Amino acid sequence: MSKIKKIKSVLKNIPELSFLTFSGVYFSLFIVASIMQGFADESSQELKTQSQLEACLHEEIGELGIKNKNIAIRFGEESDYSYAEKINGINNYLIVIHPTQNKRSVVKHELYHIADGLCDTDSAFLGRLRYLLSEPKACIYASTGMKL
Repeated sequence: MSKIKKIKSVLKNIPELSFLTFSGVYFSLFIVASIMQGFADESSQELKTQSQLEACLHEEIGELGIKNKNIAIRFGEESDYSYAEKINGINNYLIVIHPTQNKRSVVKHELYHIADGLCDTDSAFLGRLRYLLSEPKACIYASTGMKL
């Protein structure tokens, strides 16, 4: 095979290679960020009461600099995990903390999703796509406090 044919062959596969490289880097970041979140959860302050949950929320809202959003928080077992969601009206949100995940780092994680706009997506497809992009950032924020 001549050098030109080899070069053309490589150039033809660049889009596929780029996608595979991006996917590998992204999923590596996703895994590392999830591990970081796990370590943060282990050493994070435990929240046992509703008043502790609310105090934590207000402190973390100040840290993130979120303004003009009404955010409620409570413990709940509707799901197997903690989550944040948009509720009735504009700028109204709810964070539900699963009792087995009652840590400050989890509150920070879910609050970051609100700050990052994840809960403001109406489309299910775009919501899933935004989740994939937002999840590593939320894990990194929860474990380091670094806003991306």
